[in-house]
Amino acid sequence: CVSCLACVNNCPSQALSVKEVGVNRYIFYTAKMCIHCGKCMKVCDDRASALRHVIGIGFPGRSKILCSSKMAACESCKTLFAPVKQLIKLKQSNMDHDIGVCPDCRQLLHAQTQKELLS
Repeated sequence: CVSCLACVNNCPSQALSVKEVGVNRYIFYTAKMCIHCGKCMKVCDDRASALRHVIGIGFPGRSKILCSSKMAACESCKTLFAPVKQLIKLKQSNMDHDIGVCPDCRQLLHAQTQKELLS
């Protein structure tokens, strides 16, 4: 799990949730809310290994931490913006152009580059 939140964003029953504390992101699973639709596993680029081990296991009345990840700070503005594990995976897949900066700073960098090219 790289904590990308695809599973959380696609869970129709809100059985999956996220909480960010300091530099850490936690993904929680609440079994009593799960409708076992499988959408979380279908959208997971990591083949839902963390989900497969807990879906269907009862944790009555409480949530279980599925995954935790340290968040990376933007190289430019220092805002926490993405899980370190996700950035490592993107770098390994050769998608490393401006990967260390948040979307806002990336947009500013591209705007500056465009301005320089037009000058």
